[in-house]
Amino acid sequence: AIVGDLAIAGSFLGGVIFPIMVIRLLPKVGFGWTMRICAFFILGLLIIRNLTVSSDLQHHPNPVKMNHY
Repeated sequence: AIVGDLAIAGSFLGGVIFPIMVIRLLPKVGFGWTMRICAFFILGLLIIRNLTVSSDLQHHPNPVKMNHY
């Protein structure tokens, strides 16, 4: 339930923050840098997400045999 709530909150914030950010940046830095800044913002959020998410599944490595290819 918490994960769904966070996803809904993230969708809402993305729908509010990105248009405001684009509208304010376009006249100042132009289209190219506006898109780059948005991409860097998303990259920063993805780095935070990747560092904080963990899996509940255990890893079971399978041996690789060359005759399977």
